[in-house]
Amino acid sequence: MSEICEKDMFRPVSDFFAKLGYDVKGEVKDCDITAVKGDELVIVELKKSFNLQLLFQIIERQKSADIVYAAIPRPNKGYKGKRWRDIQAIAKRLEFGIIVVAFTQAGPFVEIALHPKDYAPPKAKSKKRKEILKEHLLRTGSQNIGGVSKTKLMTVYRERSLHIATLLDMYGDKTPKELRALGGCDKTASILYRNFYKWFKKQGTTYGLTEEGKNALLEYKELSDYFREKEGKTQC
Repeated sequence: MSEICEKDMFRPVSDFFAKLGYDVKGEVKDCDITAVKGDELVIVELKKSFNLQLLFQIIERQKSADIVYAAIPRPNKGYKGKRWRDIQAIAKRLEFGIIVVAFTQAGPFVEIALHPKDYAPPKAKSKKRKEILKEHLLRTGSQNIGGVSKTKLMTVYRERSLHIATLLDMYGDKTPKELRALGGCDKTASILYRNFYKWFKKQGTTYGLTEEGKNALLEYKELSDYFREKEGKTQC
């Protein structure tokens, strides 16, 4: 196949950790992949090749995660040669793991080429760790593809805004209080007031949808449909 990109490795690596029982999401607080199981936070950075930028990212992620992996395409020459030995030496010294991804005729193949040692800074006090875990846990599913740049990412704030937009589309104009009663989050009033995405319009004491808001429901149809289905079950 043609040159492998970061985004090509996202789904195979994501599925690999999901099969191990992790809850996996893409592009959480600048991390390509976050995988959470119990109190354990694993971060994976996807790169087309092993380079200095990857090392900078690994060191930064180690401040927050229990385990950090670098995921790269499987070397053409396999695990031989001086370059591969040098990569292993650096990974062992910095205590991070290496995942390799191969694309074969039988499908993608993911393998942990080097297991990391436990990295143990005072993570319990890490503000960044708390931010990553909060963002990961509050998202509904995994809407983002890790390793993709220059694209609109699904954040908790955007997701909450979309939930409000879905409720307005289902039930018509409502006040913030009425939307909260329908399942809107506790920041509903703030989201409507800020109107960051220009999805809402105020009409007296109630809010409705703008054309931008209606278009957002189409753009993020999969997530909007999820909210509709969830709301339908709640009403049963």
